[in-house]
Amino acid sequence: MKRLLTLSIFGIIVLAFWSLQNIDGNKDQAISDAADSRFVDLFMRDFTLTAMNENGQPEYTLQASYFEHYNDGSNSLIEKPVIHLLQDNNNWLITAKTGELDNDNNLIILHDDVVMQQQQTEFPVRIETSQLKINTASQIARSDQPVHIIQKELNLRAKGLILNNSTGELELLASVKGNYAPVD
Repeated sequence: MKRLLTLSIFGIIVLAFWSLQNIDGNKDQAISDAADSRFVDLFMRDFTLTAMNENGQPEYTLQASYFEHYNDGSNSLIEKPVIHLLQDNNNWLITAKTGELDNDNNLIILHDDVVMQQQQTEFPVRIETSQLKINTASQIARSDQPVHIIQKELNLRAKGLILNNSTGELELLASVKGNYAPVD
């Protein structure tokens, strides 16, 4: 009887120890699985990317101080992007603090202090906004945020814009206000 009682207590202790080990092991496995599901699989510092059109001519360049891509998606994060749109007569220099690259939709999405400056023209247009989406395939830039447009003596404010860089057309979407003050 004493032997059966000792054996029973030993069996209970072994089962309790085994149960605790399985619970802790499952927690560790769950934590490990959660930690391993998303990670940076590619990053670069101070890079330049040049995209070519179907004729082998540069269509745009993208420079940034930092690029980060995660394993679980097609979007990448960029810091301090500088974009040069290189259409024949409609060249733009675009800067921002941060941005995203959406490879599935050919989009560059810029955030925070976005500035577009027209290049190679006598009276360049400057556009300032907080967010801008650029479709690199169609060369169309869009914003639904407040925009400030400056060209020499012209000063405009609007809510949203669409810029077709291929045709050079700029459409202001809503609440357009502005003034023209000639410089003497």
